Amino acid sequence: MTIAKTADAVSVSAGSQIGFTVTLSNSSAGAATGLSVTDTLPGGTELNWTIDAGNTDPGWSVSGSPPNQSLVYSPTTLAGNTSTTAHVVSDTTSNSCATYNNTASFTTDNGGSGEASDSETVICPTPTPTPEESPTPTPTATFTPTPTPEESPTPTPTFTPAPSPTATDTPTPTPSATETPTPTPTDTSTATPETPTPVPSPADTPTPEESPTATATATPTATATATATFTPTPTPEESPTPTATATFTPTATAIATATFTPTPTPEESPTPTATATFTPTATATATATATATATATPTATAPASPTPTPTPTPTPSATPKPPRITTQPANKTVNVGQTATFSVTATGTAPLHYQWRKNGVNISGATNSSYTTPATVAADNGSLFSVVVSNSGGSVTSNNATLTVRIPPIITTQPANKTVNAGQTAKFSVTATGTTPLQYQWMKNGVNITGATKASYTTPPTTAADNGSLFAVIVSNAAGSVTSNNAILTVR
Repeated sequence: MTIAKTADAVSVSAGSQIGFTVTLSNSSAGAATGLSVTDTLPGGTELNWTIDAGNTDPGWSVSGSPPNQSLVYSPTTLAGNTSTTAHVVSDTTSNSCATYNNTASFTTDNGGSGEASDSETVICPTPTPTPEESPTPTPTATFTPTPTPEESPTPTPTFTPAPSPTATDTPTPTPSATETPTPTPTDTSTATPETPTPVPSPADTPTPEESPTATATATPTATATATATFTPTPTPEESPTPTATATFTPTATAIATATFTPTPTPEESPTPTATATFTPTATATATATATATATATPTATAPASPTPTPTPTPTPSATPKPPRITTQPANKTVNVGQTATFSVTATGTAPLHYQWRKNGVNISGATNSSYTTPATVAADNGSLFSVVVSNSGGSVTSNNATLTVRIPPIITTQPANKTVNAGQTAKFSVTATGTTPLQYQWMKNGVNITGATKASYTTPPTTAADNGSLFAVIVSNAAGSVTSNNAILTVR
């Protein structure tokens, strides 16, 4: 007698089902008695073991509660040339990530014992790092207005008998800056100096001819002051927009200077020379004051208020859903020479891929959701079929499905002829092989003998009438039947 323990898969993704299959096989002709099976199921976070719904032997059960559970086989005997299988399963979660070892063992009164182990790992996915956002730079702006007074006022004095110089000044200082507010001041000033009264000579003062000389100078002075204030606000899409306000207030003063030299006429007697001096002075002074206030709301660190380019946020791709088996492959029983079809139903992100296995070895070309065997032979009896379902999110292995191949009976030893004396009994026997159980039905001259259903048959005491009778047996099982040769009874 042997025991086998097989995990459903080497590893599965968290959230998939895990499971173990234990198989007890008695390949001897006699029954195994005093059978005791020990199988402590592995405990783990959020594991809860149950018998798979497809299990066909009611002798198996799970006892206890998580995390202390055991697989139990209640029968204490196992008939010869038979096997029994149990499949236990448990769902997993993201908290169940670990490797689970499972060992099963048995003992019998016949002296047989054995042990088998396997393991399965639940794997948690590696977390995907969250993309970090690019830091939002702080802008730096420089605002330097430069006033440029370029025009010089030119006062022009005009004299009549009493000269009245006039100075006109129109300075236009223009401050400039990186962000340029443009104040446009306009000043027109007129300076009119007082007219002095010259003191003439006594009577008979000759009339002088006027030869005025006027000199005017203007010295404009312009002062421009600009103040810029920036309040950055981290808004990547906006560019700074300064607002400037300028005030320009010019003043002008003109001073003119004139000198007169009178000349006497020739006819007149010489008289003392009178000299009149008139000194008007024109001074033009222009004072410009420009005040610019700029307010901007930028968000990028760059000279001269650049517009930052936001870092694109990567769009995470959807996580594929790993496959999950919703309908496990079922056990199949066929007669020798027939085929068997196994199938599985699974869900998960498409496309799903399938690979069928026989006794743990991949079957070439068996890559669909169902698999049909070739014509079975006796050696296929007891083979285990499973399938690995996979996609980009992971893989899962199905339960094992057992293939039972029924072998029709074959008579290996035919009933022999018998010779007895009248009153004696005669015993006929047959030896046959095939899938158990085998049934027997003995016949006398083609007619069934009531109660003769063993591998051998003993007649009642014979009589002369029994001489020459023909005895045969029909051997049958679930796969078919066969009739033996006739054995002749001779009664002396």
